[in-house]
Amino acid sequence: MNLNREIRSCFKCHKLDHISPNCPSKTEVCGKCAEKTHKTKECEHLDSKFKCVNCKNGKHKSDDPKCPERIKAVDRLKKLL
Repeated sequence: MNLNREIRSCFKCHKLDHISPNCPSKTEVCGKCAEKTHKTKECEHLDSKFKCVNCKNGKHKSDDPKCPERIKAVDRLKKLL
């Protein structure tokens, strides 16, 4: 079982551990560059402008399975199983 796929990720703010119907954010955030000025599907930034919403890293998108925060979430899930 791929536990990374079991981690909830919001399509509105791209943070972990909740989904968009329960999102506390009032603003949609881009999952590629973490800007609040446009939606992910409208992002025109190149790979060099990626920024993760979860770990604030400028080298990957918010849905990257190698994100340290996503890895921590997977580890928390493993402990529950």
